[in-house]
Amino acid sequence: MRGISFTASALLVLSVSVHAQSHQWQWPIRVSENHRYLVDSTGKPFFALGDSLWKTHLYSPDEVELIFEDRSQKGFTVLCVATGCEGDLKNYRGEEAFIGDDLSRPNEAYWQHIDFIIQAALDRNMAVMFNPIWIRHHRKRVDASGPNGCRGYGEWLARRFQRFENVMYFIGGDHPPRDEKDELEAMARAIESAAPDALLTYHAEHQHSSRDFFPHATWLDINWTYAYTPEHRKPDYPYNQGFEEWQDHPETPVWFGEGYYDWGGVGLKGNDVGRYMMRRQLYWVLLSSVAGYNYGAEGLQDKQNNYYGNGLTWQDTLDYFSSYDCRRMLEFINGFEWWTLVPDYGNRTLIGGHGHYMGAEGDDYALAARTRDGGVIVAYTPVTHDLEIDLSRVSGPAKARWFNPVTGLYSEIGSVPKEGTRRFRSPGENGTGREDWVLVIEAEN
Repeated sequence: MRGISFTASALLVLSVSVHAQSHQWQWPIRVSENHRYLVDSTGKPFFALGDSLWKTHLYSPDEVELIFEDRSQKGFTVLCVATGCEGDLKNYRGEEAFIGDDLSRPNEAYWQHIDFIIQAALDRNMAVMFNPIWIRHHRKRVDASGPNGCRGYGEWLARRFQRFENVMYFIGGDHPPRDEKDELEAMARAIESAAPDALLTYHAEHQHSSRDFFPHATWLDINWTYAYTPEHRKPDYPYNQGFEEWQDHPETPVWFGEGYYDWGGVGLKGNDVGRYMMRRQLYWVLLSSVAGYNYGAEGLQDKQNNYYGNGLTWQDTLDYFSSYDCRRMLEFINGFEWWTLVPDYGNRTLIGGHGHYMGAEGDDYALAARTRDGGVIVAYTPVTHDLEIDLSRVSGPAKARWFNPVTGLYSEIGSVPKEGTRRFRSPGENGTGREDWVLVIEAEN
């Protein structure tokens, strides 16, 4: 396997390319043979690093290109675009998505701009995960269309986008499929029939996955999860939802589709929704579900200025530090076969020093994952912990080091045997006033 090369130096800078999209994806994207991750049409593993750009239709062509170029440079591979998020069905020119609120009468002027958006992503080697209609705010419109109307709209949409091989779809929109389940399934099945190579998923509500509502649906290719933390008055964490879905639904890749948004350190109603919380969420997701992560920046996803009085423009949000942390994470995992990671459900590898699983103190939870061949062990801790590792879980004598997720620097630890256990105390403050670190143990070839 391709591993991470060690050097004799105490510190090693993670090399982040000027243009992080170094691989030209071959479309369409599909599910891997073992159903745990995504691949391109050649079988190249595809980490779905997404960005929640729900209201991209509010941006002009020049603004779309500015945003997409930034995201491409940072290594994002999926852009999530929605129709009617928060009720808004007009584009930047004021053109409605539908004539007379009728799904059977799409307005060509609106959809030409959507064509431009998809092509702009394709030109920059990125996929678009597209939402046909945001159900949370358009239930009446969907109800009025009925299953037949939704089937017709789904077929029209899939045929329109047939020429774009980079398109995937998510049905729903921040809402469970209650009275509209027949309509939404009809839409999904129509898309599946008209665009059989396009992947589909469902975006439900917080604390729920796609499979919670569609446990046996054959059209559902990706299991979308959605979690915050108790700090946001929700009992779930990204890690427990990832663990549970990984165990319960091995037939579907698990993708974290929504959680906390980046507020640039300003905070949400007094909470610390800044770089640290976003980074913690990112690594919890990586090591509990593997297939991908969807980032989001408030003010950018809905084109707002001075959001909640923070004084920032949507242009400012492009440079939130968390988006660079996402790029560092991507470069980090590209140093080994990340797609073979198996979450350490049951704590067989990280046997001590976890902190608190769930509950009011669950923000300090450390977790790990191990490649299937035992060649690499990765553990993330959000605070200073003594991480106790069962070294018999590594495939041979190994070397260990710490990765700083905010700088891209490595700190060497040294050689470790393939036997016994060892406690690794994380280095403490990482340069931002926080104490989160990533432990990497790799077998020597």
